Amino acid sequence: MEQGKQFVTVEIPDGKEAKWNKQGLLQLVDRGQTDEVKPKDITERVKTLYDAQKELESRADKGDDKAKRMIEEYNAVNTSKASIDLVAYLQLRIITSALNEGWEPEFTENERRWFPWFLFYTKEEIEEKDDEWKDNVNFQLWLRGGNSGSGSDCGLAYSSSGFAWSASYARVSARLVFKSQELSDYAAQQFATLWSEYFSGLPCLPWREYQEHEAREKEASKAGHDND
Repeated sequence: MEQGKQFVTVEIPDGKEAKWNKQGLLQLVDRGQTDEVKPKDITERVKTLYDAQKELESRADKGDDKAKRMIEEYNAVNTSKASIDLVAYLQLRIITSALNEGWEPEFTENERRWFPWFLFYTKEEIEEKDDEWKDNVNFQLWLRGGNSGSGSDCGLAYSSSGFAWSASYARVSARLVFKSQELSDYAAQQFATLWSEYFSGLPCLPWREYQEHEAREKEASKAGHDND
């Protein structure tokens, strides 16, 4: 051994391995872990509610008390018993905060805030729309329980994003506005089911999933009649 140098033996726990970090220090990391580079665009990082939660948890770890409180308030709710619109609101609040990357409206003079517009459709209007249109707007249909063989009598589709100045009246909850039109458009399309449940208080499905649900309902109803 060279004079002045000391060697230390460290036992590495199962599932861990030693890696040099960017600061030139040796640290223990999960085996197989790589230095993953996060996409810079927030819309590439937030595709699901889980993604949004991870964004807020990261901010909470860095001392963001508002992000921490949003996560805690959502986790405190029994989602299996709470009303659908309340759960949807708490989830959309997390998603909105994640997409805004910490930006919040201050309601100051000349501040622009963007929000998504949605249109409600009756059963008759729905039947006039073709499949391509329904796919393009990520059309949502509401489940009202019972036999849905007659089809949903109401649906919702994203129309566009609008903006409000501080003097304008509120069209959606103040916490569910965005710092840009692009983020508002993205949130409306990517999380269309949650917006539908927030507005209606009813369980919703994208229209193609609804068709599958309806087919299962018809099969179950037919099987029940055959057994009578």
